[in-house]
Amino acid sequence: MSERGGMHWSRPAAIRLLGILRAMGGSATTLELFEATGSLAVHSEVASLRCYLKEEMGIESPGAVRCEPEGTSPGGRRIYRYVLSAEAMFGPPPRQVKLFAER
Repeated sequence: MSERGGMHWSRPAAIRLLGILRAMGGSATTLELFEATGSLAVHSEVASLRCYLKEEMGIESPGAVRCEPEGTSPGGRRIYRYVLSAEAMFGPPPRQVKLFAER
């Protein structure tokens, strides 16, 4: 169990993904997010983003990041689109944390 409500999540991944989704107009497919992040576990980064929005930005809406079916690829794989809610899209910018003490 983590200190953040029982789920392990990555704050840096969440902040990065929030910035990417905002830059993409609030929605992107799994493939687009893979191409933007290089992550092979986009769904895990989305889970981190949901935790970040709830724990650090106070956005508790269950639809803060929706996953919608987009269709099927020519190879038969399902395509999903992740969509930010208006509150997550236009809310305050992510809070940055200083990793090292300033001298």
